[in-house]
Amino acid sequence: MKIDLFETTKRLYELELYDDLLLFVELNLQEHKIADQLLEDEQAFVYMCIAGAYFSCSHYAQSARYYDKVLKILAVIRRQNAENQFEEVLNVGEMRFRMHNALVHDNKLEEAVRCLEAVPRSETRPKILFALAKLNLLTRKLTRPGMPLSSKIISNFRAVANEVPEALLQESRAWFSAKQAECHHKFMEGAQILTKLSSNNLRIVLELAHFYNIIGDRQKALNCFQRAHSIDPSSTHGMDVYASLLAQLQMKKELEALATKLMSLNPMCSEVFVAYGYLAKLQHRITEALQFAHRAVTLSSQGRQRSETLLLKAHVLLDAKRLKEADSHLQQALLNDSTNINVYETFVRSLVLQKRLQDAQRMTKNALNALGEDNPRIQFLMALVLSEDSNSHLDAISLLDEVTNKAPYVLDAVFLLVKLYDKNQNYEKAISLLKKHSELNSNAQIHRLLGDFLSKTNQPELACSEYRQALSANVPDPKALDGMTSLNSIPGLATPECPANAVFNSRIPPVAPARARRTAQLHANVRRTTTSAAASAASRSTNEADEDELEEEDDDEANSTASNPSRIIPTSFLSELSSRLLSTTSRTRIIEQELEEEKR
Repeated sequence: MKIDLFETTKRLYELELYDDLLLFVELNLQEHKIADQLLEDEQAFVYMCIAGAYFSCSHYAQSARYYDKVLKILAVIRRQNAENQFEEVLNVGEMRFRMHNALVHDNKLEEAVRCLEAVPRSETRPKILFALAKLNLLTRKLTRPGMPLSSKIISNFRAVANEVPEALLQESRAWFSAKQAECHHKFMEGAQILTKLSSNNLRIVLELAHFYNIIGDRQKALNCFQRAHSIDPSSTHGMDVYASLLAQLQMKKELEALATKLMSLNPMCSEVFVAYGYLAKLQHRITEALQFAHRAVTLSSQGRQRSETLLLKAHVLLDAKRLKEADSHLQQALLNDSTNINVYETFVRSLVLQKRLQDAQRMTKNALNALGEDNPRIQFLMALVLSEDSNSHLDAISLLDEVTNKAPYVLDAVFLLVKLYDKNQNYEKAISLLKKHSELNSNAQIHRLLGDFLSKTNQPELACSEYRQALSANVPDPKALDGMTSLNSIPGLATPECPANAVFNSRIPPVAPARARRTAQLHANVRRTTTSAAASAASRSTNEADEDELEEEDDDEANSTASNPSRIIPTSFLSELSSRLLSTTSRTRIIEQELEEEKR
Protein backbone atom coordinates (compact mmCIF):
# COMPACT_ATOMS: atom_id res chain seq x y z
CA MET A 1 0.00 0.00 0.00
CA LYS A 2 1.37 3.40 -0.99
CA ILE A 3 1.71 5.79 1.92
CA ASP A 4 0.77 9.43 1.42
CA LEU A 5 3.59 11.15 3.32
CA PHE A 6 1.91 14.53 3.48
CA GLU A 7 -1.56 13.37 4.57
CA THR A 8 -0.19 10.89 7.12
CA THR A 9 2.05 13.50 8.71
CA LYS A 10 -0.72 16.09 8.74
CA ARG A 11 -3.25 13.66 10.29
CA LEU A 12 -0.88 12.50 13.05
CA TYR A 13 -0.09 16.15 13.87
CA GLU A 14 -3.75 17.18 14.02
CA LEU A 15 -4.51 14.20 16.30
CA GLU A 16 -1.58 15.29 18.52
CA LEU A 17 0.03 11.85 18.25
CA TYR A 18 3.47 13.37 18.40
CA ASP A 19 5.42 10.26 19.40
CA ASP A 20 3.84 8.31 16.55
CA LEU A 21 4.56 11.16 14.17
CA LEU A 22 8.25 11.23 15.12
CA LEU A 23 8.49 7.44 14.76
CA PHE A 24 6.84 7.67 11.34
CA VAL A 25 9.31 10.38 10.32
CA GLU A 26 12.32 8.34 11.41
CA LEU A 27 11.13 5.25 9.49
CA ASN A 28 9.67 6.73 6.33
CA LEU A 29 10.68 10.32 5.65
CA GLN A 30 13.94 11.09 3.93
CA GLU A 31 15.09 14.40 2.49
CA HIS A 32 15.13 13.24 -1.14
CA LYS A 33 11.68 11.61 -0.86
CA ILE A 34 10.15 14.81 0.47
CA ALA A 35 11.75 16.91 -2.25
CA ASP A 36 10.63 14.49 -5.00
CA GLN A 37 7.08 13.84 -3.82
CA LEU A 38 5.94 17.17 -2.34
CA LEU A 39 5.61 20.77 -3.46
CA GLU A 40 7.53 23.50 -1.64
CA ASP A 41 4.59 24.61 0.52
CA GLU A 42 3.80 20.97 1.38
CA GLN A 43 7.43 20.36 2.31
CA ALA A 44 7.36 23.39 4.58
CA PHE A 45 4.10 22.20 6.17
CA VAL A 46 5.56 18.74 6.87
CA TYR A 47 8.66 20.27 8.46
CA MET A 48 6.42 22.53 10.56
CA CYS A 49 4.52 19.47 11.85
CA ILE A 50 7.79 17.71 12.68
CA ALA A 51 9.11 20.81 14.48
CA GLY A 52 5.89 21.09 16.49
CA ALA A 53 6.06 17.41 17.47
CA TYR A 54 9.66 17.76 18.64
CA PHE A 55 8.69 20.84 20.70
CA SER A 56 5.78 19.00 22.36
CA CYS A 57 8.14 16.14 23.25
CA SER A 58 10.63 18.62 24.80
CA HIS A 59 13.27 18.15 22.10
CA TYR A 60 13.82 21.88 21.66
CA ALA A 61 17.07 21.84 19.69
CA GLN A 62 15.60 19.53 17.01
CA SER A 63 12.44 21.65 16.95
CA ALA A 64 14.42 24.84 16.27
CA ARG A 65 16.38 23.04 13.53
CA TYR A 66 13.22 22.03 11.66
CA TYR A 67 11.69 25.50 12.02
CA ASP A 68 14.86 26.82 10.42
CA LYS A 69 14.27 24.46 7.48
CA VAL A 70 10.73 25.82 7.16
CA LEU A 71 12.07 29.39 6.98
CA LYS A 72 14.54 28.45 4.23
CA ILE A 73 11.76 26.89 2.14
CA LEU A 74 9.54 29.95 2.68
CA ALA A 75 12.39 32.14 1.42
CA VAL A 76 12.54 30.00 -1.76
CA ILE A 77 8.77 30.28 -2.23
CA ARG A 78 8.96 34.06 -1.89
CA ARG A 79 11.82 34.37 -4.39
CA GLN A 80 10.00 32.19 -6.95
CA ASN A 81 6.62 33.83 -6.29
CA ALA A 82 5.26 30.30 -5.85
CA GLU A 83 1.87 29.51 -4.37
CA ASN A 84 1.56 28.96 -0.60
CA GLN A 85 -1.78 27.35 0.18
CA PHE A 86 -1.02 27.34 3.94
CA GLU A 87 -0.02 31.00 4.19
CA GLU A 88 -2.38 31.71 7.08
CA VAL A 89 -0.27 29.48 9.33
CA LEU A 90 2.84 28.99 7.25
CA ASN A 91 4.34 32.51 7.26
CA VAL A 92 7.63 33.98 8.40
CA GLY A 93 6.21 35.76 11.45
CA GLU A 94 4.47 32.69 12.86
CA MET A 95 7.40 30.36 12.17
CA ARG A 96 9.91 32.69 13.78
CA PHE A 97 7.64 33.09 16.81
CA ARG A 98 7.45 29.31 17.24
CA MET A 99 11.17 28.95 16.64
CA HIS A 100 11.87 31.58 19.31
CA ASN A 101 9.83 29.53 21.80
CA ALA A 102 12.03 26.51 21.13
CA LEU A 103 15.19 28.59 21.56
CA VAL A 104 13.95 30.08 24.84
CA HIS A 105 13.23 26.62 26.22
CA ASP A 106 16.72 25.60 25.10
CA ASN A 107 18.20 28.57 27.06
CA LYS A 108 19.41 30.27 23.88
CA LEU A 109 18.00 33.68 24.68
CA GLU A 110 20.26 35.76 22.44
CA GLU A 111 19.41 33.59 19.43
CA ALA A 112 15.74 33.93 20.32
CA VAL A 113 16.06 37.73 20.32
CA ARG A 114 17.77 37.70 16.92
CA CYS A 115 15.10 35.33 15.61
CA LEU A 116 12.28 37.72 16.51
CA GLU A 117 14.13 40.82 15.38
CA ALA A 118 14.39 39.27 11.89
CA VAL A 119 10.59 39.22 11.46
CA PRO A 120 9.60 41.62 8.65
CA ARG A 121 7.69 44.66 9.87
CA SER A 122 4.74 43.76 7.64
CA GLU A 123 4.36 40.41 9.44
CA THR A 124 4.95 41.68 12.97
CA ARG A 125 2.08 40.87 15.30
CA PRO A 126 1.41 42.11 18.86
CA LYS A 127 2.43 38.74 20.32
CA ILE A 128 5.79 39.03 18.55
CA LEU A 129 6.37 42.54 19.89
CA PHE A 130 5.36 41.46 23.38
CA ALA A 131 7.62 38.38 23.24
CA LEU A 132 10.52 40.55 22.09
CA ALA A 133 9.91 43.01 24.93
CA LYS A 134 9.82 40.17 27.46
CA LEU A 135 13.06 38.74 26.11
CA ASN A 136 14.77 42.11 26.28
CA LEU A 137 13.49 42.53 29.83
CA LEU A 138 14.81 39.08 30.71
CA THR A 139 18.28 39.48 29.26
CA ARG A 140 18.70 43.22 30.10
CA LYS A 141 21.47 43.72 27.60
CA LEU A 142 22.72 47.07 26.32
CA THR A 143 21.75 47.62 22.68
CA ARG A 144 24.61 50.05 22.12
CA PRO A 145 26.99 52.01 24.37
CA GLY A 146 25.21 54.59 26.49
CA MET A 147 21.69 53.47 25.56
CA PRO A 148 19.91 51.23 28.08
CA LEU A 149 17.93 48.32 26.74
CA SER A 150 14.88 49.51 28.65
CA SER A 151 14.16 52.05 25.89
CA LYS A 152 13.67 49.21 23.44
CA ILE A 153 11.41 47.43 25.90
CA ILE A 154 9.29 50.58 26.15
CA SER A 155 9.04 50.95 22.37
CA ASN A 156 7.89 47.34 22.00
CA PHE A 157 5.26 47.64 24.71
CA ARG A 158 4.10 50.94 23.23
CA ALA A 159 3.62 49.21 19.88
CA VAL A 160 1.50 46.56 21.59
CA ALA A 161 -0.56 49.26 23.29
CA ASN A 162 -1.17 51.04 19.99
CA GLU A 163 -2.51 47.89 18.35
CA VAL A 164 -4.36 46.50 21.38
CA PRO A 165 -5.28 49.48 23.62
CA GLU A 166 -7.66 47.35 25.71
CA ALA A 167 -4.61 45.43 26.98
CA LEU A 168 -3.68 48.40 29.16
CA LEU A 169 -5.67 48.32 32.39
CA GLN A 170 -4.79 50.47 35.40
CA GLU A 171 -2.05 48.11 36.57
CA SER A 172 -0.66 47.83 33.06
CA ARG A 173 -0.54 51.60 32.63
CA ALA A 174 1.22 52.01 35.98
CA TRP A 175 3.71 49.29 35.18
CA PHE A 176 4.31 50.87 31.77
CA SER A 177 4.96 54.29 33.38
CA ALA A 178 7.29 52.70 35.94
CA LYS A 179 9.27 51.10 33.13
CA GLN A 180 9.56 54.46 31.43
CA ALA A 181 11.03 55.85 34.67
CA GLU A 182 13.43 52.90 34.81
CA CYS A 183 14.50 53.67 31.25
CA HIS A 184 15.67 57.08 32.47
CA HIS A 185 17.27 55.61 35.64
CA LYS A 186 14.61 57.21 37.84
CA PHE A 187 14.07 54.21 40.08
CA MET A 188 12.59 56.13 43.00
CA GLU A 189 10.02 57.69 40.68
CA GLY A 190 9.15 54.24 39.35
CA ALA A 191 8.73 52.95 42.89
CA GLN A 192 6.42 55.85 43.77
CA ILE A 193 4.25 55.10 40.73
CA LEU A 194 3.83 51.45 41.68
CA THR A 195 3.29 52.26 45.36
CA LYS A 196 0.16 54.26 44.52
CA LEU A 197 -1.55 51.11 43.21
CA SER A 198 -1.72 49.33 46.59
CA SER A 199 -1.95 46.19 44.50
CA ASN A 200 -1.53 42.55 45.47
CA ASN A 201 -0.37 41.73 41.97
CA LEU A 202 2.73 39.54 42.27
CA ARG A 203 4.53 41.06 39.28
CA ILE A 204 4.00 44.62 40.51
CA VAL A 205 5.14 43.83 44.06
CA LEU A 206 8.28 42.11 42.76
CA GLU A 207 9.00 45.04 40.44
CA LEU A 208 8.64 47.36 43.42
CA ALA A 209 11.10 45.23 45.39
CA HIS A 210 13.48 45.41 42.43
CA PHE A 211 13.36 49.23 42.41
CA TYR A 212 13.94 49.50 46.16
CA ASN A 213 16.85 47.08 45.94
CA ILE A 214 18.53 49.16 43.23
CA ILE A 215 18.32 52.43 45.18
CA GLY A 216 19.50 50.74 48.39
CA ASP A 217 16.36 50.86 50.55
CA ARG A 218 16.83 47.35 51.90
CA GLN A 219 14.06 47.48 54.49
CA LYS A 220 11.37 48.39 51.94
CA ALA A 221 12.77 45.85 49.49
CA LEU A 222 12.60 43.23 52.23
CA ASN A 223 8.98 44.14 53.01
CA CYS A 224 8.05 43.82 49.32
CA PHE A 225 9.72 40.43 48.98
CA GLN A 226 7.95 39.19 52.12
CA ARG A 227 4.68 40.47 50.71
CA ALA A 228 5.30 38.78 47.35
CA HIS A 229 6.11 35.49 49.06
CA SER A 230 2.89 35.67 51.08
CA ILE A 231 0.83 36.48 47.94
CA ASP A 232 2.04 33.34 46.15
CA PRO A 233 4.22 31.02 48.26
CA SER A 234 4.51 28.62 45.31
CA SER A 235 6.25 31.17 43.10
CA THR A 236 10.05 31.10 43.04
CA HIS A 237 10.48 34.18 40.87
CA GLY A 238 12.66 36.75 42.64
CA MET A 239 13.26 34.51 45.64
CA ASP A 240 16.99 34.32 44.86
CA VAL A 241 17.29 38.09 45.34
CA TYR A 242 15.15 37.76 48.48
CA ALA A 243 17.56 35.13 49.85
CA SER A 244 20.52 37.39 49.06
CA LEU A 245 18.87 40.25 50.95
CA LEU A 246 18.15 38.07 53.99
CA ALA A 247 21.80 37.02 54.01
CA GLN A 248 22.96 40.65 53.90
CA LEU A 249 20.76 41.43 56.91
CA GLN A 250 21.99 38.34 58.81
CA MET A 251 18.41 37.01 59.15
CA LYS A 252 19.28 33.32 59.50
CA LYS A 253 15.92 32.04 60.76
CA GLU A 254 13.97 33.71 57.96
CA LEU A 255 16.48 32.47 55.38
CA GLU A 256 16.24 28.90 56.64
CA ALA A 257 12.42 29.07 56.56
CA LEU A 258 12.51 30.37 52.98
CA ALA A 259 14.91 27.65 51.82
CA THR A 260 12.81 24.91 53.43
CA LYS A 261 9.61 26.27 51.88
CA LEU A 262 11.12 26.50 48.39
CA MET A 263 12.56 23.00 48.65
CA SER A 264 9.14 21.57 49.52
CA LEU A 265 7.59 23.29 46.48
CA ASN A 266 10.15 22.77 43.73
CA PRO A 267 13.42 21.01 44.61
CA MET A 268 14.79 21.41 41.08
CA CYS A 269 14.81 25.20 40.76
CA SER A 270 17.94 27.30 41.16
CA GLU A 271 16.35 29.61 43.75
CA VAL A 272 16.21 26.73 46.25
CA PHE A 273 19.96 26.16 46.10
CA VAL A 274 20.67 29.90 46.17
CA ALA A 275 18.77 30.10 49.47
CA TYR A 276 20.56 27.07 50.92
CA GLY A 277 23.89 28.41 49.65
CA TYR A 278 23.49 31.72 51.47
CA LEU A 279 22.36 29.87 54.61
CA ALA A 280 25.47 27.66 54.55
CA LYS A 281 27.61 30.76 53.98
CA LEU A 282 26.15 32.47 57.06
CA GLN A 283 26.85 29.31 59.06
CA HIS A 284 30.49 29.34 57.81
CA ARG A 285 30.08 25.98 56.03
CA ILE A 286 32.10 27.04 52.98
CA THR A 287 32.40 23.63 51.32
CA GLU A 288 28.65 23.01 51.43
CA ALA A 289 27.96 26.57 50.29
CA LEU A 290 30.14 26.02 47.22
CA GLN A 291 28.29 22.81 46.42
CA PHE A 292 24.93 24.56 46.66
CA ALA A 293 26.21 27.44 44.51
CA HIS A 294 27.49 25.07 41.81
CA ARG A 295 24.15 23.27 41.75
CA ALA A 296 22.31 26.59 41.48
CA VAL A 297 24.44 27.67 38.51
CA THR A 298 23.76 24.35 36.78
CA LEU A 299 19.98 24.69 37.16
CA SER A 300 19.75 28.38 36.26
CA SER A 301 18.86 29.83 32.88
CA GLN A 302 20.84 32.55 31.19
CA GLY A 303 20.11 36.13 32.12
CA ARG A 304 19.04 37.49 35.48
CA GLN A 305 18.67 34.08 37.10
CA ARG A 306 22.19 32.98 36.11
CA SER A 307 23.55 36.30 37.35
CA GLU A 308 22.17 35.69 40.86
CA THR A 309 23.62 32.19 41.08
CA LEU A 310 27.05 33.40 39.96
CA LEU A 311 26.84 36.18 42.55
CA LEU A 312 26.28 33.59 45.29
CA LYS A 313 29.28 31.58 44.14
CA ALA A 314 31.43 34.71 44.06
CA HIS A 315 30.41 35.55 47.65
CA VAL A 316 31.42 32.09 48.84
CA LEU A 317 34.73 32.25 46.96
CA LEU A 318 35.47 35.62 48.57
CA ASP A 319 34.89 34.08 51.99
CA ALA A 320 37.31 31.32 51.01
CA LYS A 321 39.93 33.99 50.02
CA ARG A 322 39.86 32.79 46.39
CA LEU A 323 39.72 36.31 45.02
CA LYS A 324 40.66 35.72 41.38
CA GLU A 325 38.04 33.02 40.97
CA ALA A 326 35.47 35.28 42.60
CA ASP A 327 36.29 38.13 40.20
CA SER A 328 35.90 35.78 37.23
CA HIS A 329 32.43 34.72 38.39
CA LEU A 330 31.44 38.36 38.96
CA GLN A 331 32.44 39.21 35.39
CA GLN A 332 30.26 36.37 34.11
CA ALA A 333 27.42 37.61 36.30
CA LEU A 334 27.60 41.06 34.69
CA LEU A 335 27.56 39.48 31.23
CA ASN A 336 24.28 37.81 32.16
CA ASP A 337 22.75 40.92 33.76
CA SER A 338 24.50 44.24 33.27
CA THR A 339 22.08 46.00 35.65
CA ASN A 340 22.58 43.77 38.71
CA ILE A 341 23.65 46.34 41.29
CA ASN A 342 24.50 43.67 43.87
CA VAL A 343 27.14 42.32 41.49
CA TYR A 344 28.64 45.79 41.00
CA GLU A 345 28.83 46.35 44.76
CA THR A 346 30.43 42.97 45.42
CA PHE A 347 32.91 43.51 42.59
CA VAL A 348 33.92 46.97 43.84
CA ARG A 349 34.38 45.69 47.40
CA SER A 350 36.52 42.82 46.11
CA LEU A 351 38.73 45.18 44.09
CA VAL A 352 39.09 47.54 47.07
CA LEU A 353 40.07 44.58 49.24
CA GLN A 354 42.81 43.77 46.72
CA LYS A 355 43.95 47.44 46.67
CA ARG A 356 43.11 47.65 42.94
CA LEU A 357 41.65 51.12 43.23
CA GLN A 358 41.88 52.06 39.56
CA ASP A 359 39.96 48.93 38.56
CA ALA A 360 37.42 49.73 41.27
CA GLN A 361 36.96 53.24 39.87
CA ARG A 362 36.39 51.83 36.37
CA MET A 363 33.80 49.44 37.77
CA THR A 364 31.90 52.28 39.47
CA LYS A 365 31.85 54.16 36.15
CA ASN A 366 30.36 51.10 34.45
CA ALA A 367 27.74 50.98 37.18
CA LEU A 368 26.95 54.67 36.63
CA ASN A 369 26.39 54.04 32.91
CA ALA A 370 24.08 51.11 33.62
CA LEU A 371 22.11 52.52 36.56
CA GLY A 372 22.41 56.30 36.43
CA GLU A 373 24.59 58.94 38.06
CA ASP A 374 22.03 59.84 40.72
CA ASN A 375 21.81 56.35 42.16
CA PRO A 376 22.73 56.62 45.88
CA ARG A 377 24.17 53.11 46.04
CA ILE A 378 26.54 53.84 43.17
CA GLN A 379 27.55 57.12 44.80
CA PHE A 380 28.31 55.20 47.98
CA LEU A 381 30.57 52.86 45.99
CA MET A 382 32.39 55.87 44.54
CA ALA A 383 32.92 57.22 48.06
CA LEU A 384 34.13 53.80 49.21
CA VAL A 385 36.87 53.85 46.59
CA LEU A 386 37.81 57.45 47.46
CA SER A 387 38.00 56.63 51.17
CA GLU A 388 40.81 54.15 50.51
CA ASP A 389 43.03 57.00 49.31
CA SER A 390 44.19 59.18 52.21
CA ASN A 391 44.42 62.17 49.86
CA SER A 392 40.74 61.83 48.92
CA HIS A 393 39.19 61.59 52.38
CA LEU A 394 37.62 65.04 52.15
CA ASP A 395 36.05 64.21 48.77
CA ALA A 396 34.70 60.96 50.19
CA ILE A 397 33.23 62.76 53.22
CA SER A 398 31.59 65.37 51.00
CA LEU A 399 30.04 62.70 48.75
CA LEU A 400 28.88 60.60 51.70
CA ASP A 401 27.34 63.64 53.36
CA GLU A 402 25.31 64.22 50.20
CA VAL A 403 24.20 60.58 50.05
CA THR A 404 23.16 60.41 53.72
CA ASN A 405 21.10 63.57 53.37
CA LYS A 406 19.16 62.57 50.24
CA ALA A 407 19.01 58.82 50.93
CA PRO A 408 19.13 58.19 54.70
CA TYR A 409 18.11 54.57 54.10
CA VAL A 410 21.54 53.76 52.60
CA LEU A 411 23.04 52.72 55.93
CA ASP A 412 26.33 51.61 54.39
CA ALA A 413 27.00 55.26 53.57
CA VAL A 414 26.24 56.22 57.18
CA PHE A 415 28.63 53.60 58.55
CA LEU A 416 31.42 54.62 56.17
CA LEU A 417 30.99 58.32 56.99
CA VAL A 418 31.12 57.56 60.72
CA LYS A 419 34.30 55.55 60.14
CA LEU A 420 35.93 58.53 58.43
CA TYR A 421 34.81 60.85 61.24
CA ASP A 422 36.41 58.43 63.69
CA LYS A 423 39.72 58.52 61.80
CA ASN A 424 39.67 62.31 61.97
CA GLN A 425 38.64 62.18 65.66
CA ASN A 426 35.57 64.21 64.80
CA TYR A 427 33.46 62.50 67.45
CA GLU A 428 30.80 65.18 67.83
CA LYS A 429 29.82 64.99 64.15
CA ALA A 430 29.72 61.21 64.34
CA ILE A 431 27.44 61.31 67.39
CA SER A 432 25.15 63.88 65.76
CA LEU A 433 24.89 61.80 62.57
CA LEU A 434 24.19 58.56 64.44
CA LYS A 435 21.56 60.17 66.69
CA LYS A 436 19.78 61.52 63.62
CA HIS A 437 19.72 58.13 61.91
CA SER A 438 18.82 56.24 65.08
CA GLU A 439 15.51 58.13 64.99
CA LEU A 440 14.95 57.18 61.33
CA ASN A 441 16.17 53.58 61.35
CA SER A 442 15.82 51.00 64.09
CA ASN A 443 19.16 49.35 63.45
CA ALA A 444 21.33 47.56 66.01
CA GLN A 445 24.59 48.62 64.40
CA ILE A 446 23.65 52.30 64.59
CA HIS A 447 22.96 52.01 68.33
CA ARG A 448 26.17 50.07 68.88
CA LEU A 449 28.29 52.65 67.03
CA LEU A 450 26.57 55.45 68.92
CA GLY A 451 27.43 53.66 72.16
CA ASP A 452 31.06 53.41 71.06
CA PHE A 453 31.32 57.14 70.41
CA LEU A 454 29.53 58.05 73.62
CA SER A 455 32.06 55.92 75.49
CA LYS A 456 34.91 57.73 73.77
CA THR A 457 33.45 61.08 74.82
CA ASN A 458 33.10 60.00 78.48
CA GLN A 459 29.32 59.48 78.49
CA PRO A 460 29.13 55.95 79.90
CA GLU A 461 25.50 55.97 81.04
CA LEU A 462 24.23 57.05 77.61
CA ALA A 463 26.58 54.55 75.99
CA CYS A 464 25.19 51.80 78.20
CA SER A 465 21.65 52.69 77.09
CA GLU A 466 22.61 52.51 73.40
CA TYR A 467 24.34 49.16 73.89
CA ARG A 468 21.20 47.78 75.51
CA GLN A 469 19.09 48.90 72.53
CA ALA A 470 21.58 47.27 70.16
CA LEU A 471 21.32 43.99 72.07
CA SER A 472 17.52 44.05 72.27
CA ALA A 473 16.98 44.65 68.51
CA ASN A 474 15.38 42.04 66.23
CA VAL A 475 18.82 41.35 64.78
CA PRO A 476 21.19 42.11 67.71
CA ASP A 477 24.72 43.37 67.21
CA PRO A 478 27.01 41.04 69.22
CA LYS A 479 29.73 43.69 69.33
CA ALA A 480 27.50 45.74 71.62
CA LEU A 481 28.12 43.24 74.43
CA ASP A 482 31.87 43.78 74.04
CA GLY A 483 31.31 47.51 74.27
CA MET A 484 29.20 47.08 77.38
CA THR A 485 31.88 44.96 79.01
CA SER A 486 34.64 47.38 78.06
CA LEU A 487 33.00 50.10 80.14
CA ASN A 488 34.27 48.27 83.25
CA SER A 489 37.88 48.57 82.10
CA ILE A 490 37.81 52.33 81.54
CA PRO A 491 39.70 54.09 84.37
CA GLY A 492 37.33 55.82 86.73
CA LEU A 493 34.24 53.92 85.55
CA ALA A 494 34.66 50.72 87.59
CA THR A 495 32.77 52.26 90.52
CA PRO A 496 29.29 51.77 92.00
CA GLU A 497 28.18 54.84 90.02
CA CYS A 498 28.27 52.95 86.73
CA PRO A 499 24.95 51.15 86.09
CA ALA A 500 26.64 48.76 83.65
CA ASN A 501 28.58 47.13 86.48
CA ALA A 502 25.46 46.62 88.55
CA VAL A 503 23.59 45.14 85.60
CA PHE A 504 26.20 42.59 84.67
CA ASN A 505 27.56 41.70 88.12
CA SER A 506 24.23 41.87 90.01
CA ARG A 507 26.08 43.51 92.89
CA ILE A 508 27.93 46.72 93.71
CA PRO A 509 31.41 46.21 92.26
CA PRO A 510 34.41 46.80 94.51
CA VAL A 511 36.58 49.86 94.32
CA ALA A 512 40.35 49.70 94.19
CA PRO A 513 41.57 46.53 96.02
CA ALA A 514 43.81 48.38 98.46
CA ARG A 515 40.82 50.23 99.96
CA ALA A 516 38.09 47.59 99.63
CA ARG A 517 37.83 46.72 103.34
CA ARG A 518 38.05 50.38 104.36
CA THR A 519 35.15 51.37 102.07
CA ALA A 520 32.98 48.53 103.38
CA GLN A 521 33.58 49.59 107.00
CA LEU A 522 32.94 53.25 106.23
CA HIS A 523 29.78 52.36 104.36
CA ALA A 524 28.42 50.32 107.29
CA ASN A 525 29.29 53.00 109.83
CA VAL A 526 27.85 55.87 107.80
CA ARG A 527 24.53 54.10 107.23
CA ARG A 528 24.14 53.65 110.99
CA THR A 529 24.38 57.43 111.41
CA THR A 530 21.03 57.98 109.68
CA THR A 531 18.97 56.22 112.38
CA SER A 532 19.02 58.98 114.98
CA ALA A 533 20.92 62.03 116.10
CA ALA A 534 22.37 60.17 119.06
CA ALA A 535 23.40 57.29 116.85
CA SER A 536 24.85 59.83 114.45
CA ALA A 537 27.11 61.24 117.16
CA ALA A 538 28.16 57.77 118.23
CA SER A 539 28.78 56.90 114.64
CA ARG A 540 31.05 59.91 114.18
CA SER A 541 33.17 58.78 117.13
CA THR A 542 33.23 55.30 115.69
CA ASN A 543 34.27 56.71 112.34
CA GLU A 544 37.17 58.50 113.98
CA ALA A 545 38.25 55.25 115.60
CA ASP A 546 37.78 53.46 112.32
CA GLU A 547 39.82 56.08 110.56
CA ASP A 548 42.65 55.54 113.03
CA GLU A 549 42.51 51.79 112.48
CA LEU A 550 42.40 52.16 108.71
CA GLU A 551 45.26 54.63 108.78
CA GLU A 552 47.31 52.05 110.67
CA GLU A 553 46.46 49.51 107.96
CA ASP A 554 47.79 51.91 105.37
CA ASP A 555 51.22 52.07 107.04
CA ASP A 556 52.41 49.57 104.41
CA GLU A 557 51.38 51.98 101.68
CA ALA A 558 52.88 55.14 103.31
CA ASN A 559 55.71 55.98 105.72
CA SER A 560 53.48 57.07 108.62
CA THR A 561 50.01 58.48 109.18
CA ALA A 562 51.18 61.13 111.61
CA SER A 563 53.57 62.61 109.09
CA ASN A 564 50.82 62.72 106.42
CA PRO A 565 47.69 64.51 107.80
CA SER A 566 46.00 64.47 104.36
CA ARG A 567 45.41 60.74 104.80
CA ILE A 568 42.76 61.50 107.47
CA ILE A 569 39.31 61.30 105.74
CA PRO A 570 37.09 64.33 106.54
CA THR A 571 33.47 63.91 107.66
CA SER A 572 32.15 65.83 104.62
CA PHE A 573 33.72 63.22 102.36
CA LEU A 574 32.02 60.44 104.34
CA SER A 575 28.61 62.07 103.94
CA GLU A 576 29.08 62.52 100.20
CA LEU A 577 30.29 58.94 99.78
CA SER A 578 27.32 57.65 101.78
CA SER A 579 24.76 59.47 99.64
CA ARG A 580 26.43 58.28 96.44
CA LEU A 581 26.50 54.67 97.60
CA LEU A 582 22.88 54.72 98.72
CA SER A 583 21.61 56.30 95.49
CA THR A 584 23.61 53.82 93.43
CA THR A 585 22.25 50.89 95.43
CA SER A 586 18.66 51.96 94.78
CA ARG A 587 19.37 52.46 91.08
CA THR A 588 20.98 49.03 90.92
CA ARG A 589 17.92 47.38 92.45
CA ILE A 590 15.64 49.12 89.97
CA ILE A 591 17.75 47.93 87.02
CA GLU A 592 17.84 44.37 88.39
CA GLN A 593 14.04 44.37 88.74
CA GLU A 594 13.66 45.60 85.14
CA LEU A 595 15.94 42.82 83.88
CA GLU A 596 13.99 40.17 85.82
CA GLU A 597 10.72 41.46 84.34
CA GLU A 598 12.18 41.35 80.82
CA LYS A 599 13.31 37.73 81.39
CA ARG A 600 9.81 36.76 82.48
